[in-house]
Amino acid sequence: MAYAMTKGAIRWSQTDPFGFIVNFRYVPNWRQAAEKRGAVNFMDTMYREPTFVSFYRLRDRNDPTRAVLYETWNCCKQYFLDVEMKRDYRESYERVLPQLVKKPREMQLDWNLIKCQSRPFENGAGDREKIGFFVYFETKPGTTGNVPKIPGSSPGQYEQ
Repeated sequence: MAYAMTKGAIRWSQTDPFGFIVNFRYVPNWRQAAEKRGAVNFMDTMYREPTFVSFYRLRDRNDPTRAVLYETWNCCKQYFLDVEMKRDYRESYERVLPQLVKKPREMQLDWNLIKCQSRPFENGAGDREKIGFFVYFETKPGTTGNVPKIPGSSPGQYEQ
């Protein structure tokens, strides 16, 4: 898992895309504070990067200051830290971020994407609420068994 700079071109090798999870505790009205401090919404810029794969931000329904971010990049961790995190739009965001959060963000940088499946986000899809969730599994080598079902659910319960 290495990368090399060669006359302005960047080469990298990675068998699985690199992913990370970041937990945030924003201050109230953080979006307005970000705009006031000149922070840019870098999602559109980030989307155009050649190593970008996906980005998700989920907000807690009961606490709008709590959010979790999932990003996936088609590069190694070191390349991401050395190159992607040093892009101008990221540096601008990093300068403003300390004033937008109640406490420093918690970053988990050692994930590899092994499967991704989604449907396009439907804006204006009636009054249906969109939700997201994250399930974290720890498995022991050599164990097998059934995945427990979600308590109180039945097959097809949430299908429309």
